[in-house]
Amino acid sequence: MLPPPHHASFPRLAAALDAAARPVAFWWRDDDAGTASPALDRLLAVARDAAAPLTLAVIPARAEASLADALAAADAAGPPVAVAQHGYDHGNTAAEGRNVELSDDADPAWLDGRMAEGWAHLSALFGPRLLPVMVPPWNRADRGALARLPALGFRAVSGLAASPVETDLPCVDVDIDVMDWDSHTSRGLAAIDAQAEAGVVRSLADAAGFPVGLMTHHLVHDADVWAHVAAFVGFVSGHPKARWESLGEALAAAHAAPERVSA
Repeated sequence: MLPPPHHASFPRLAAALDAAARPVAFWWRDDDAGTASPALDRLLAVARDAAAPLTLAVIPARAEASLADALAAADAAGPPVAVAQHGYDHGNTAAEGRNVELSDDADPAWLDGRMAEGWAHLSALFGPRLLPVMVPPWNRADRGALARLPALGFRAVSGLAASPVETDLPCVDVDIDVMDWDSHTSRGLAAIDAQAEAGVVRSLADAAGFPVGLMTHHLVHDADVWAHVAAFVGFVSGHPKARWESLGEALAAAHAAPERVSA
């Protein structure tokens, strides 16, 4: 009997799922959205073909009505697309070191005002598809800035599982980064496979089952990245021990499991 599709592309992930005692949930976050584009159309088509719920991390300062219109049209063909807030303008406010937008170097009132302004803009554009989840640009944020998010209405943070932010809020993180940011090309199938396997191990070790998160950036994908994303998404959709979970479902599960925080 032939192996299921894409098992050869993701052998470590396939083995981990085949041996899993229970199904593993996956979720998908795509960052830096702002407007409708051919790349967005392609992203939505990949998600539609795999019946995979998608979350767009939208930069408020770049968000336009064309994006809201594109998502409304996409709802008719596949699972509804969720939106989370991606900082304010994806700008650095750290005094030194790596780029951080939600930085403790910024004036708290000024920074909070920008985040609140961003939320208001996204809420007007996207209505109920906007969820109270902050996605810090570069998957980095300082603890003081994060500690003020609940007062602004945010209920969770989504960063990178390999280097989690320090927060008392529930975290719905991503495990798989398909991009090699030094070359702006794909990390390759072997690296994606290894990250996905690590995510499955993390999920299975948690009693409540953290979802394994896929992170993409549709605006910078080349042909190889698109091919690898489509292969991975198709693998998850076709594996009997894997299932897609929306951000709304992941957020509800995170709040039902208080231990899901990064300390």
